[in-house]
Amino acid sequence: MELRILYDDLQLNGFDIGGGPYFFYEGIPFTGTIVEYYNGGGIRCEEEVKDGHKDGAQREYYEDGKKKTEGFEQYNSPYGFFREWNESGDLTSQYYFGPKPNFNGTLRKKILAIDIYYLEDAAKAVGALFYWDDVIAAQTISLGVDNIEPYVPGEFYKRELPCILKVIEQADLEQIDLIIVDGNVYIDNEGSYGLGGKLWEALGGKIPVIGVAKTFFKNTEEKVIPVERGQSKNPLYVSAIGMDTLEASELIKSMKGEHRMPDILKYVDTLTKEA
Repeated sequence: MELRILYDDLQLNGFDIGGGPYFFYEGIPFTGTIVEYYNGGGIRCEEEVKDGHKDGAQREYYEDGKKKTEGFEQYNSPYGFFREWNESGDLTSQYYFGPKPNFNGTLRKKILAIDIYYLEDAAKAVGALFYWDDVIAAQTISLGVDNIEPYVPGEFYKRELPCILKVIEQADLEQIDLIIVDGNVYIDNEGSYGLGGKLWEALGGKIPVIGVAKTFFKNTEEKVIPVERGQSKNPLYVSAIGMDTLEASELIKSMKGEHRMPDILKYVDTLTKEA
């Protein structure tokens, strides 16, 4: 059963790597929810904690029980959406802080963006490893692939997926948090897998995949979110599997670059076409 403890009943034992308090209860790092109440008995706030660190939802409430704010933290670092409501229950503000921090104390995992360029029966495959706040890639993988499958309408993944997997073979999957592909995760509103879904499946569903398509694939409007960047009114079409699609769209929107295509994704596209 989850422990729900008053703030005053906890002990503080230094600070975590994010600079926030390190909570102990009865001599051990606390796991559970910290709660505070109004004088009338209604809950004022609750904060989820794991192993002594804030980890999860952090919520405030009005005296009548309506939610006032909700955000998420890990190691005192906010992530995901922070939302605020007025006393009538209307959402008044929303801000996206980015993905959940990917460290176990010190480790940050990278994102891998992959693109493929075809030359008759051969292809050039390029992958860029980077962090979300990077302007340039931290590492680039480039390789040639011979004897690729011929193009078959509706089965493009059979041609591209083997090339993508060869790039992934050159990367350390233990150090990767997410993969971005040039294409669609789904090919219809029923959830049939496109390239991104097939990749996620091939990797055993262990790593989320974001699809970033330059053109709209009909009958996928329920599975994609159009994302406008820079001054362009021509959106990118973002889909995702293994993570929330809205979060994926916000991540692509917030990537570095002033144009329609994020700088690193444009960089990968350019490298595939270089001799």
